[in-house]
Parts: sequence; structure tokens; C-alpha cells
Amino acid sequence: MKRLFIISLLLCLGSLVHGQAVTFKAYPTVGCAPLIVDFTCTSQNVIYQEWNFGDGTPISYVMDPSHTFYNAGTYSIKLKVRFQDNTEKDTTITNMIKVSAGPQISFTAAPDSVCPGEIVKFSETISDPGSVQSILWEFKDGGMDTKSKPSHAYANSGTYRPTLRVTDTMGCTTVDSVSKTIYVKVKPKANFTASDSIFCIKDPSATKQVSFTNTSTGSIASLKWDFDDGKTGTGNNPSETFGYGDHDIMLIVVGTNGCADSIKKPSYISINLFKAEFTVTDTVVCSVPGKTTFTGKGGTRYSWKIYDEDNELVSEAMGSIFTPEFKKQGKYSICMSTTSTLGCSDTTCIKDFIWVFDEIEGAIEVRDTDHCNPAASIVFIDRTQYDSNAIDLKKGSTVWNFGDGANQKGDSVTHVYNAFGKWIATAYITTPYGCVLKPIKQQVDIYPIKTVGAMLNPAPPM
Repeated sequence: MKRLFIISLLLCLGSLVHGQAVTFKAYPTVGCAPLIVDFTCTSQNVIYQEWNFGDGTPISYVMDPSHTFYNAGTYSIKLKVRFQDNTEKDTTITNMIKVSAGPQISFTAAPDSVCPGEIVKFSETISDPGSVQSILWEFKDGGMDTKSKPSHAYANSGTYRPTLRVTDTMGCTTVDSVSKTIYVKVKPKANFTASDSIFCIKDPSATKQVSFTNTSTGSIASLKWDFDDGKTGTGNNPSETFGYGDHDIMLIVVGTNGCADSIKKPSYISINLFKAEFTVTDTVVCSVPGKTTFTGKGGTRYSWKIYDEDNELVSEAMGSIFTPEFKKQGKYSICMSTTSTLGCSDTTCIKDFIWVFDEIEGAIEVRDTDHCNPAASIVFIDRTQYDSNAIDLKKGSTVWNFGDGANQKGDSVTHVYNAFGKWIATAYITTPYGCVLKPIKQQVDIYPIKTVGAMLNPAPPM
């Protein structure tokens, strides 16, 4: 009985071994060539393994091997094993390994010889466009693009070998960097100078002529000037006339290789209307010593000079405000020089601009200040004496206030009071040179005659 039990047990164990399946796994199963894959048999009690990787390489007898797939394709893997009881089994997993070599690509670029700033159009060719996950263009000047068929402009001259990278849905990338070389030619560098760029005029109709010099670098075949006033020019040293205002100047140069460059200088030529101007508090000084104040207009720096009638310098100063003191009578000339914010300079001189006079007292005569007839005409006369040098300036003026509410203008006037009484008449005198003198007052009395005995005596006012 014991022997029979042992035989039955061995038969049972044998049936368990023979019933095992052949199983295995691989990692990774998808990738890019060359792809290294680790294989592992997951069956139990295996003492022998025989691997066929389906890529034409020899059978491998290594237990749980690693294998490198060098070529793109889809591979079925077959594993044959021997168990501990010397039984053998095999299994095949169809299309287990998928290897990609990346997409087959190429590209074109046109034109391949350009000037800086010109557009180059790129176009790619991909063997299997449907398998594309991403596209990356590197233009080798720092620029990149991820679009199909991009355009790109190179800013600087040089030789560039752009790169195209295409990645498929398996994550495999193909790089093409030898399809095209882009040659970016050297372009000239435009530049110019002018004899002067800032001018000052006193009359808006005045013009200024400016000479220009081409200072461009590189091999120049031709050039063209745009002077902003509808006029153009050619040549290395043109001249042009400009009127009042600001003018943009542009120069376009074309090199011998066909590449062009331009430069525009906004408001490069500036024709400014600028005059040395000032204001003064008064051109007549009515006493010695006396002062007047000058104030400059429109400039940033000012220089002042005062000359007497003998053209001798008597006073000078800097600054926008000038208050000279005049210590003797006479005529004085003024010169003022100023500079604008743009550097324009101008000088204004006015001869005999300031007249200085000694202070005088006014004088009047009233006929009669005592009167007994209210209907009499009282005579008022301005007797003020002036410097003979001032008489030719203009006529002075005298305004009389008679004290009864009436006023009259004139050097010699008459007035009828038509009443008895006492009045204070006032003369307001302006000299021929514009100085206002202190008012002069005079009392006028008109009263009736009173009889005392045989004598006629004027009666005092009531």
C-alpha cells in the first residue's frame, strides 16, 4: 500500500508540472532604436530558457536576458523553456516589441543666400506625417519655431546651419541639420553727418543751406537722400536749403552685393525762429540817480551792457533780470545777448533807448488869485522850465483841477468860477519826456467889494 501511495503522489506532481503555462514579460515594449529590452520568464520551476527575439539575431540561451533592438520594426518574441521534470514548452507573443527609428525627414530653405532682414521660407518633408507629435526648428541665430513650413529673417550676416527636429508619437526624434546652409550677406551700414544741424533765423521767411557728408561703411554701389521737403539727392556730399521748422533726413545706401541699409534722423535739421527780446519797466528815468529794470525773454543765458552818449560802457551784468543805476542825466543805449535752449544766439542793441533826467520842480502862474468879480476869467499858466535836450521829444501836458469840480487840459487856460468863494486849484504836470511832477496847488479867492466910508475895500469872504 505504501509503494502505491508514493507512485500516485509522483504522478500527481507530474501532472501539475505539465499543466504550467510559459509566461514572460518585457520592459520596455515600446521605444526608439537602439532599444534595450529586459526580458523575464515568469513561469515556475524553469531550468532552461531559449529566446528568439524575432530580429534575425541568434537564439539566446541566457536566463532572463537583455536584448538590444537596433532597427525599427515590430517584433514577436518566442520563449521555449524546460521545466524541472525535463518537459519543454514554448510560447510566442506576437508584436510584443515596437521599435521606432524616428520619422524620416528632410527640409528645404529658399532662398539660401539673403541680405539681413530678408525672409527665408522653410519647408519640411516627413515620411509619415500622421505619426508626428512635434516639430522644432532651430535657426541657429537664437530663433526657433514649432510650426510647419515657417518663415524666418536673419538679422545679422553670417553662415547658419538650421536644424529640424521631428518627434513621433513614440517619443523618437530625428534631427536633420545638414540639408541646408543659409548664407546671410554683409550689408552696408548707413550713416551721415551735416555741416551743422541747428540754425537760428530772425525772419520766418529766411532759409539756411546745409551740406551733408555720407559716412556709411561697406562697399557702396548707390545711395539716395530724402530731405523731408519733397527734395531728394544723390552723391556723397549733397547740399540742400531748408526753411523754418524741423526736418527729418533719411539716407538709403545699396551695397555692391545688393543689400541695402537706411538711417532716418528725425528732426535732424532744426531751423529755429529766435530773437533776443526783452521788456523794460520804463525807458524814461525821471531822477538822478535812478533805476529801471530789464527782463529777458525766451533765452536761457543773458548778457547786458549799457553805453552812454559817448559810447562808453557804464554798466554790464549777467542773468535774466538787469536793474542798472543811472548816475547822471543823458541818453543811454542798451545791448542784450542771449542763448536759447537749442544753442541759438542773438544780440539786440537799441541806441538812445533810455533817457535819464534830473528831477525838476514844476512852476505855475495864476492871474488873479484874488478877485472880486465872479464872472472874471482867471488865467492859469504852466511856467515849468525843462532841459532843452528834452524839448524835442514830445509835448508835455498839464491838467488843471480848478477845485470847483471842473477840469481842463492845456499849458495856458482860463476858468470862470461864477461865484464868490475860496478854491484850491491843482496843476498835474507831465513833462515832455514823460515824467510826472509833484502836483502844484494854488488858492484862488473871489469875494465881493464892501464900502467903508469913502473908501472901497474888498469884503472878506463870508
